[in-house]
Amino acid sequence: MWVCSRKQSNVDEAVAALSREFPLASVRGAACNVGDAESLAALARAVAASAPALDALVSNVGVDPVAGKALDLPESVFDKVFATNVKAAWMLVKLLRERLVRGSSVVFVASTGGLQPAAPSGLYGASKAALIGLGRALSTELGPDGVRVNVVAPGLVRSRMSEAFWRGPYAAKAEAAISLRRLGEPADVASVIAFLCSDAARWMTGETLVVSGGIDTRL
Repeated sequence: MWVCSRKQSNVDEAVAALSREFPLASVRGAACNVGDAESLAALARAVAASAPALDALVSNVGVDPVAGKALDLPESVFDKVFATNVKAAWMLVKLLRERLVRGSSVVFVASTGGLQPAAPSGLYGASKAALIGLGRALSTELGPDGVRVNVVAPGLVRSRMSEAFWRGPYAAKAEAAISLRRLGEPADVASVIAFLCSDAARWMTGETLVVSGGIDTRL
């Protein structure tokens, strides 16, 4: 099992926690900036060298550095958002393609914002919409080889990235828009990802599962 994060401290924390929970598993980790091509390639080389085949590959990255209307943001922000949120997922699958075998599962983590992109995170939402499309495209390409590709679209989760929303004045309004009247926790999303990686979802591919507590995103 491999885990990665941009910061080494996060990697060390995750490896330690997983090793305690799964003492018989071999848990490894590496710091990786997925927006940097060489850093991503180094991670892929390390994973490929240690694993002849991958049961599951989960890409859970996202960046939304500046809030505002999409057309008001500079080109550098556009490049960063799409490089991190879309290109990195494409590159990861591309680099590890030979390790994906019949029965492997790929999961991209998008966002409900990808289903309804809007300010002040419209550019972020557009990138997640592209990620949903990428997942669908790869599912048709890899399906004949027995490799499944699905997408999870979480709503507002109590994560570090979204802290400005769930700790701020927006939180009460967000909860009121959720049918279950509570924000999500990381475990709420992790359990759905685990399902998609398991044999219980062996006949599912090309799908986008919304995990939002009931946010109105589509019919």
